[in-house]
Amino acid sequence: MFADQQFDLVTAYAIHHEMPPKAIADIFAEAFRVLRPGGDMIMADVARTDTLDKLTAWRFDWTARWGGEPFWRATAKLDLEPLARAAGFVDVRGYQPNAGRDPYIIYGRKPA
Repeated sequence: MFADQQFDLVTAYAIHHEMPPKAIADIFAEAFRVLRPGGDMIMADVARTDTLDKLTAWRFDWTARWGGEPFWRATAKLDLEPLARAAGFVDVRGYQPNAGRDPYIIYGRKPA
């Protein structure tokens, strides 16, 4: 376990869809705890279902259902911005650099 306020940046890539939504909220809380004031959180994971065309969303959903990804469906529908704000982050924004494709990026800053 890391000490409080030990890092300037916390990042993660493609881990959120491997756990239930409650655990994702815990990740944001832990990131907030270990960040120094003014520190940044940048995390990325699967594209949000609502940003995909219907065929792509269906294909991703089918692959997740039958490909051993039990939490993908819930994560892809989850709005991560409120979870980041609930953990205490400000300047929160979620975006996809490439519309309709992975990754979805969530950014937040710990208030100074």
